[in-house]
Amino acid sequence: MTIEVRAGSLLADGPGTTRLQADWLSGKGGVSPSAAAEIRRALEAPSGSTCPLFRAGVIPSGQGAPAPRTVVTGQQPGFLGGPLYTLFKIATAVALAARLSRGGVRAVPVFWSGDDDSDLNEALSSLGWDPAERRLFASEGVALARSPRFRNRTVGSLESRSFSAGAARWLHQRAGAGGDPLVADLAALWARAVAEDWPWSRLAAAAWSACFAGTDLLVVSGDDPALHAAGQDVVARWRTLDDAGEPVRARGQELTAEGYHAQLDERSLRHPWYVVENGRRRILDPGATGPVEGRVRPGVLFRSPLQDLLLEPAAVVVGPGEHAYLRQLEPLYRRLGVPRAPLVPRLGGWLLPEQAAYGQLERWLAAAAGREAACAEWTDAWVRRNASELAGFLTGTLGVDAPRAKSLAEGRTRRWRRGLAAMLAAEDRRRIRDDHAGAPPWVLPHGLRQERKLASIAAVGLFGSPLLEAVRNAAEQHLDRGLAGEWREFHFGVPEPAKDG
Repeated sequence: MTIEVRAGSLLADGPGTTRLQADWLSGKGGVSPSAAAEIRRALEAPSGSTCPLFRAGVIPSGQGAPAPRTVVTGQQPGFLGGPLYTLFKIATAVALAARLSRGGVRAVPVFWSGDDDSDLNEALSSLGWDPAERRLFASEGVALARSPRFRNRTVGSLESRSFSAGAARWLHQRAGAGGDPLVADLAALWARAVAEDWPWSRLAAAAWSACFAGTDLLVVSGDDPALHAAGQDVVARWRTLDDAGEPVRARGQELTAEGYHAQLDERSLRHPWYVVENGRRRILDPGATGPVEGRVRPGVLFRSPLQDLLLEPAAVVVGPGEHAYLRQLEPLYRRLGVPRAPLVPRLGGWLLPEQAAYGQLERWLAAAAGREAACAEWTDAWVRRNASELAGFLTGTLGVDAPRAKSLAEGRTRRWRRGLAAMLAAEDRRRIRDDHAGAPPWVLPHGLRQERKLASIAAVGLFGSPLLEAVRNAAEQHLDRGLAGEWREFHFGVPEPAKDG
């Protein structure tokens, strides 16, 4: 089976693309450098590296070979590999590292598995598609994760027996029906993980290594003690910084004033460090010292600077949300003295039935993007207006000093914004489901963008090795077009999954 790859609409025009991301991709709006300029800078990276993880032996550099450069991407583990865009991220990193190596700069792709994260809702949100029963399915652990026993549990510590047994049975069925060796390998892997009750961190690393066997992909655990030992001294130094969130908060306000948005919320700014103990993550109180030192983990404020310090990447492959928060982190990078690596947009795409009307999809994408932009613009204007009015009431009626009133108003309206945005998004998903009631459910799972909801390994289980080959082909085209400043998403023409494979 061969899966056709077609270039689709401009990535900047797709639904889910923020205005900041769109301007970066298109080279408009004053966002500098553009995405095309950043990938060109990445491909001009000099050979060799003083990467601390190579020096510490956490990542072997190879017998007698110079230490390679790295191309880094990352994502927390998720059900059946997490959302489809995780596969697209890794494929982009693999393609970019290979391109650097062909150009004479030895490079390896590195996947930073965020298994010390504790967002169980996100980790368990991905869905598989069962052709035999014509239904979308989730992890059987979704209900279990709501119990107090799993509060603050890290994703990587989740037990395969409780959270992946159904996925193992589904993969076994797919392997028996389809005859694809990779699907059979994945089925055996999931069966072993459930039988031996592996933690998800181990299962995720083994799964991605299997999918990208034959490449130089290295999977690094975000909770690896050796990794954190290599960065322990710098973490101890960074923890002494006074209010590291302030320049990031100010940068968020600048982005908002420029018509963009602040990606990081106040909780992230106020709680930059965590401790992981016995598979649980808790906020580290400011000034805490003592036995916690070896278990300190960075939150989103310091995670990316630490990653760049430890890996010294030639490039980092990012999605829209990551690009937005890395833009907001720029003043912190400068304060820490850590150069920010060039950012390269990940591949974006759709798996579509071979007979799909591509023109109809393009029209839907344009309409959905227009509605999304209109919702975002209206919500932003509403938030600005109400934040100003609330601050005015606090100062004029309650006598609150102006700086505190401004901070209180911005914090409260940010929370209102999330609720408002969620309501508008839910209504748009309802409209999408109504407009595309005849589409296969795996194309628009629950009315959401496919790459954010359909699980990566579920897609591989449905379409096998040809899908991986097509995704890697698309990643190469993605980079070619990006160098010309024409970032596009891609369509993969796949057969409708049959009940018997």
